[in-house]
Amino acid sequence: MRKNILKYFEAIDNWLYVILIFCFLGLVRNFLMLRYFEFNYSYFATKVCFAMFVIYFAQIALILMRQRIVFVISLIQLLFCAFVFRDFTFIQLNQIILSAKNYFFPEMNYAWSYFISFACFSLMFCLEIIKTYLLYTLTDQPPKKKLKRFV
Repeated sequence: MRKNILKYFEAIDNWLYVILIFCFLGLVRNFLMLRYFEFNYSYFATKVCFAMFVIYFAQIALILMRQRIVFVISLIQLLFCAFVFRDFTFIQLNQIILSAKNYFFPEMNYAWSYFISFACFSLMFCLEIIKTYLLYTLTDQPPKKKLKRFV
C-alpha cells in the first residue's frame, strides 16, 4: 500500500510540485486574510479572498489527483486576476522583487516605480499563463472509454 502511494506521488512532475507549493502559500495567505476580515461577507475583500481560497484549494486537490481539468480552474484564476483582483499564484515573487526595489532604490521616482510595478504585473501574468500550460501538459489525460461492439 505504501509503495503504491509513493509510486503515485513520484509520478507527479517536479514542476507540478513547484506550482503546488505556490498554491499552498496562496491558500494560507487567503486563509489569513479571511481571518483578518473576520469573515464579514458584506466586504468585497472577503468575497475575493474566499473565491481565491476556493480556487487554490481546488487546484491543490486536482493537482494531487493529477486531473487535467485543473487547467480550466487555472484559466479562471488567470481571468479573475486580470480583470478583478491581482491575486496571482506567484505573487510572493512579486513581493520579493518589490521589496528588493525598495531596499536598493528607496528614493526611486514615480515613473520608474510605476514601470517596475507594471513589469511585475506582466511577469505575474506570463507566469500564470505558463502555469496554466504546465498544468495542461503535465497532468494525466482521462482514459478514453472503449466502445464495446456487439457481435
